[in-house]
Amino acid sequence: MEAIVGVSGGATRAALTMHQARRDNMADVSAKDGSQETLVNLMALLAGLVVTPMVADNPMLTWFLFFVFTCLHLFANYNAVTCVVMETLNQSRLHILVSHYLRTGVVLNPAQANVQEPVVFAQKKATRIKLGSPMSSIIQRAPDLDRAIHSNSEGRYLLGMPTLTDINIVLHQESSHLDFIKSCFQAEIIDYVIEHRFSKLQVHSSIPCYDNEAHSLISSDKAFQSMVEQANHKALWELVDSSHEVSAQVFPSFHAGLAHAGWTTHRTQLGPDEWRASWDIHGLSDKKSY
Repeated sequence: MEAIVGVSGGATRAALTMHQARRDNMADVSAKDGSQETLVNLMALLAGLVVTPMVADNPMLTWFLFFVFTCLHLFANYNAVTCVVMETLNQSRLHILVSHYLRTGVVLNPAQANVQEPVVFAQKKATRIKLGSPMSSIIQRAPDLDRAIHSNSEGRYLLGMPTLTDINIVLHQESSHLDFIKSCFQAEIIDYVIEHRFSKLQVHSSIPCYDNEAHSLISSDKAFQSMVEQANHKALWELVDSSHEVSAQVFPSFHAGLAHAGWTTHRTQLGPDEWRASWDIHGLSDKKSY
């Protein structure tokens, strides 16, 4: 248990230290954090030396103080975590942003989104989005490759759905953080459709949608309702095609809204796996980098 707590604490500390290094002074922030921790541990040691003789002969009081201080410690940590406002995108914050944007046409700022992010319990979503999947996760048969490349021939990622609740994203070896955001944005559109396919689907009228077959603008409600029908009939590749068309039209305004709201997009915390692939006119290759 101590090892698990140590690993979790170290990973969390690294993310928070990076967040607090506003002037790329991560070493300075880390040194000051270590000094503060040393001082707090020293004060705790002195307090323990004072309190221990008072409760040594009273087990009930010892256990009472243990539970009181443990609860205070957890309460203080919970409040400290909820006060942090992260400007970088992770899967949870991006889900909040995309859902709100599709409903209202407005991109939340970091403070508004961080308040809605769950701290203790996992976020409930209709699908499982895996960023950085191997090519085999979306290509089961030869026609799947044609459909995957057709769905996003100009991008540096391929998106596929082996089931209605799983969205796998294959990243090109030259993909950037912008590609991470764009691919997850398309996946969140699919998740939004699947989550609301049995209820009233609300899409803001300012969301632009274009019908490639009719070569004309169509209402956002009509475009998303078409995806709902594809999801209900489990036409997965058709759903991927439609979501890509909507994403290509909506993402530029969403990305501009991210910058205007104060989000950092040149780096992310979307947590991609290490699988990368390469595809061109000569075929494709699949590899995992370490």
